[in-house]
Amino acid sequence: MQFEKFTELRQVIIGGGGHMFRNLSPNFAAGLRQMHKLREFSCKHDCNTQLLEALARGCSDTLIALDLEDAKGVDDACLEPIAAFFNLEELNIFNTSIGEETKAKLLLSLPKLTR
Repeated sequence: MQFEKFTELRQVIIGGGGHMFRNLSPNFAAGLRQMHKLREFSCKHDCNTQLLEALARGCSDTLIALDLEDAKGVDDACLEPIAAFFNLEELNIFNTSIGEETKAKLLLSLPKLTR
């Protein structure tokens, strides 16, 4: 699938895709880099550093909501790409692999968080 053609999307919600999603991940990451108008992104269970880095390249200034609940591939290495979303108002990192110290750093680096 050619995800890079979806440049006008404002919201992307991906849920528990399992093995099928893992096979699409590189193509999806390429598409995320082109989604400059994205405001909300949810990728429960399957998100990883590669996707967050691509997302940060595409919409670091427009994203206001990021939901990564249960994404075990999201860990301390994801601090920099998540912190790049300087307009982020909502962040869900429940049950990820992010450590407490990194969570504290995220809170300090994202002053617009309300939830």
